[in-house]
Amino acid sequence: MFVSSSNVEIRPLQRAFHKTTASYKFLWLLVILDLVKEASHDAGPLRLSISRICARMVAKSWIPTQRFKLSFGRWDQITTIIESLKNPENDFPFDPRYKEPEALRVLEDFAIAQPEKFRKIIFSPLARYVPYRFLSVWFPKAVDSYKEAIAFNSKKIPTISPKIA
Repeated sequence: MFVSSSNVEIRPLQRAFHKTTASYKFLWLLVILDLVKEASHDAGPLRLSISRICARMVAKSWIPTQRFKLSFGRWDQITTIIESLKNPENDFPFDPRYKEPEALRVLEDFAIAQPEKFRKIIFSPLARYVPYRFLSVWFPKAVDSYKEAIAFNSKKIPTISPKIA
């Protein structure tokens, strides 16, 4: 899937995509690449927020699932998450016509205005396993402690600062 290079160790990345039954690994990587591309490289080390990544994963999936009615598969959580946002009880200003930047802005506003609902609908389903499953190929000996940390932290209310990097 990836071309070998003597300059970059790609085997962990190849292993991350060895078994894929859902979109989350691809979305996770695409969002991280977007954040790295957008980051100011003279601002020091890049810090990535799992909450921000989760919101962007949903925004990146908006057009395929809403406009083109694409299903990412039976076990995929992205479509389920977006469908949950349609429920009027969730106080989300749902519009199937959002473009990715608009969906992202609305999702970030939702995270700030309704942090408990954001945690329940978006953050917990994605943050509980996505980082663990994607990163476990790089840190195989730390898998159990990382899984426990993610499970613990996914129960907390996530935060997204009003200024999104």
